[in-house]
Amino acid sequence: MYGMQKDLIDKLNANGTTEKKISCDVKGYSIDGNKASITTYEKVKINYSSGESETKEYNWTYGAEKTDSGFLLTSIKVN
Repeated sequence: MYGMQKDLIDKLNANGTTEKKISCDVKGYSIDGNKASITTYEKVKINYSSGESETKEYNWTYGAEKTDSGFLLTSIKVN
């Protein structure tokens, strides 16, 4: 997941696109053994190199696995 997110950020940066977090709320989570599921609501403002912008809202579910140092995010999907 780290590599995919890094590639996305590199692509957005190359295109001159920036995002600003407006809000982010954890709506719930569950833990089953060494795996966790976290649901969030996120609202972001996307600024394009053209000067245009738009606001988007997302409901995400993040997957995580417990490691020796805490939880590590392993997946993300839009609901």
